[in-house]
Amino acid sequence: AAELDLVKGVRYVNDAPGGGNPPNTDGANVAAADDVTFRVDVSNGGDLDAEDAVVWDQLQDGITCAEVSAISDAGSCSGTRITWTGVDVAAAGNHTLTYDVTMPAGIEPGRRFDNNAGVVSYTSDTNTGGSFAYVPANNIDPGAPAANAPAADDDSFVQTRGLTFGKTRTTAVNESGNNAAAQATIGERIDYTVSVMVPEGTTIYGSPVINDPLGSRQTFVTPPAAAATLNGGALPGGFTLGTVGNTVSLQFPATYTNAGGSGDDTFQLTFSATVADVAANRRAAGFETLTNSASFHWEDVDGTDHDPTAAVSTTIVEPNVAVIKNENDGDDIVSPGQSINYMVTAQNPAGTRVSMAHDLQMVDHVPAGLTPTVPSISFGGVWDSGARTITWSIASLAPGATAVRTYAATVDNPATAGSVFDNTVDLTATSMAGSVSGERGPGSPVTTGYVANTQDTVRLGDATLTKSVDPGSATVGDEVEYTTQVTFPANVTYFDATVIDTLPDGLDWDGTVDGTCDGGACTPAVTPLAAEPQPDGTTRVAWFLGDLPNQASARNYVITYRAHVDDQHVPEGTLVSNGETLTNVAGAFYNGTNTIPGTPGSIPSAASFSDGSGPDDAEVDVVEPAVGIDKR
Repeated sequence: AAELDLVKGVRYVNDAPGGGNPPNTDGANVAAADDVTFRVDVSNGGDLDAEDAVVWDQLQDGITCAEVSAISDAGSCSGTRITWTGVDVAAAGNHTLTYDVTMPAGIEPGRRFDNNAGVVSYTSDTNTGGSFAYVPANNIDPGAPAANAPAADDDSFVQTRGLTFGKTRTTAVNESGNNAAAQATIGERIDYTVSVMVPEGTTIYGSPVINDPLGSRQTFVTPPAAAATLNGGALPGGFTLGTVGNTVSLQFPATYTNAGGSGDDTFQLTFSATVADVAANRRAAGFETLTNSASFHWEDVDGTDHDPTAAVSTTIVEPNVAVIKNENDGDDIVSPGQSINYMVTAQNPAGTRVSMAHDLQMVDHVPAGLTPTVPSISFGGVWDSGARTITWSIASLAPGATAVRTYAATVDNPATAGSVFDNTVDLTATSMAGSVSGERGPGSPVTTGYVANTQDTVRLGDATLTKSVDPGSATVGDEVEYTTQVTFPANVTYFDATVIDTLPDGLDWDGTVDGTCDGGACTPAVTPLAAEPQPDGTTRVAWFLGDLPNQASARNYVITYRAHVDDQHVPEGTLVSNGETLTNVAGAFYNGTNTIPGTPGSIPSAASFSDGSGPDDAEVDVVEPAVGIDKR
């Protein structure tokens, strides 16, 4: 029996390659006006010759007989079908049919042109002197009789190369923590390039247009001016470059044809934008990726839409400034005339997406009561005595870098009691070097990483108070004498100095014994205030020392008074009994300004003073006689 098979492919495109492609080669790239030679290879795998074969080739996708030429083997073409008749293929032989197609003008990029060929019928001689007609399965002729032979058909295709659309960018700054390839900080310029390649021998329709909306996170800027080129040169007529609002566009003519044989046409649209100083742009996770997407709309001749997009993402980087401050006084307690050495450190700690910090300003706010030693201020820091600030300017800090600045300050002598010296420092930075429009800094909507502050505190030493009692144990009715010693450090002014003592329930106030200063009379004099029994049985007693001007040496007050052990508690009425411990507590109090005019008429509340010594207490143990009876 005879048994035909068929494969179809592309032999040549414009007579290439030399010698032609082998059978069944599909998918060749073509362009308008290209000459494509198709090959239809019919083979006979049987042991009898096949005769009078009828072969069809069905043209598709807009190709008609008008584009067909050079049909081999006396084939003919009508409408969209090529027909060969009387094709003979010897047993175990092959026969190749060919024809040419000239690709039509106006074809679009990325278009595929399919066609398929098949054997309609063939015959072979029989051993009885007649012939047998074969009808292959899957017949290309929908009206063919029932099949009685294996399928003998194949399809092939050619295609135009696809249009390409892409986008790239570079950034303006290349420094530590901010590379030019993929990172940008706030206010930095990003230079974008959008490219469209239209393959030679193709046409695009539908008024093609490139649109690149920058959105709210970027701002279109010039210079450099937006520009558009064709193959590196000027655009032909009919193109319009648009920069309306925050969108850049390139409008093509209604139809654009890249003529065959002219080479690919590459359009480039270039423009610049700055990273906007808005809250959506931050180095923090979730805000660090700035994506810009462009689109290119074009159509096929039949109105089919194509809308490729191209996007590029830039990583946001920012400074991360911090500041620390310390001084060399170990306990942070200072005295008048003491010199304190301060160290202030500006930092830009390394971390995720941390960039260079620029134009740093470090301002140290020196509190009243401390006076900087101007020659000690390092690195050209500027002291403003009116504002009481020291200002340092630091050009930049790379990620992980620090800048240490130092100065000395002297505690005023004399000083005012209770003085607390809160020394604060502020550090600010910007995202860009120099004065750049749109950069981020301390006045921006987002200041994290650009503003830092800290505080270091020292304070004057307070007065000290100690208290004792003699005797330390007593029975009901016994008198005890308390001694309170208060030391006020030198060169400090104290206002409204008052010693306040609280006798516990179970002790009754008898009176002041004495009040001396450094073993002699006090100036001003110590004024006992009237004792104030309290509802809970305690008694408040106090001595008003008045306003104590500073002096070169410390003041030492000794105040003595007496009390006796009562027989019962107030208000409970319970007996004071053996084994109880009666504890009283005293403290020295004062203000930094004169707030009590004259001598107070009653004992002030301890809470009404701005400062004071630490408290101290004294204890009296109650003892009673043990009485027993022995009878004999």
